[in-house]
Amino acid sequence: KKTMRFKLAQLLNLSPNLVNIKATTAEKLGWIGRKEGVAVEAVATLYYYDWTTNENYHN
Repeated sequence: KKTMRFKLAQLLNLSPNLVNIKATTAEKLGWIGRKEGVAVEAVATLYYYDWTTNENYHN
């Protein structure tokens, strides 16, 4: 997760403390939990913000 966080921050030109990654398992629920397949879900919360006024912004 740490590597994904730093890579996403780098791609988005953000400080890593502005990126959050959460993960969970299916705990043997359904075909994913039985290891018959994989699934990925991504959620991004976006809003306008003037990042140049943020002290954590890196050019």
